[in-house]
Amino acid sequence: MIYVDIETIPACRWEDFSPGDMVRMPKSYKVGSSAYRAEFQKRAREAWLGTALDSSRGRIIAVSWATDPDLEPYVLVNPDERALLTSFRDALVFDSVDCLSDWITFAGERFDLPWLRHRAMSHGVPDLAWRIPRRRYQTEDVLNLWAGTNSGGKYKLADIARVLGIPCKLDLPEGKHVAEFMVELTIAGRYNDIAAYAKADVVTTRAIYHRIADNQRSKW
Repeated sequence: MIYVDIETIPACRWEDFSPGDMVRMPKSYKVGSSAYRAEFQKRAREAWLGTALDSSRGRIIAVSWATDPDLEPYVLVNPDERALLTSFRDALVFDSVDCLSDWITFAGERFDLPWLRHRAMSHGVPDLAWRIPRRRYQTEDVLNLWAGTNSGGKYKLADIARVLGIPCKLDLPEGKHVAEFMVELTIAGRYNDIAAYAKADVVTTRAIYHRIADNQRSKW
């Protein structure tokens, strides 16, 4: 069993970003006006931050994982994505973790796991790519376990933890705000803070998973 979380950022710097057709402006703005330029810059930056959610445009800055239900999670933070993924691959090999292991994530079926597989293939680390599960029956997504039949519901990790009385980083960004937070930390070289954030996600995900599993066992 392995609990996993990743943190992502845009692949390029804001200064080097070319939005192309990613920014659509309302016709109410006069082209060339100061209001037009200001709004365009705002939307362009939002588009740039949005690339941190797209595995074809962003990159992984951190991976945190745990293979034991009680021990402190491991974490890797490296602006060199290929080196990061290679180190993660080496750790999985050492712990004999592969696609047949139980991978536990929060919203990872659509994010963390595809990202890891796509970025590994992009950097030519196939022995990592094949270790990442590709089918739902190979994973347990805590978000889905919590949602149950309400699969379209929107739930945040911190909110679920609060309901269950599990301590977590309630004062830190979530959702779309995480990318900007990670960018700020990366630019400032605050890799220890990135590591702490990623670790906290894994610790919380693991605690929620076991709370749900315990409740399911007690039902029977």
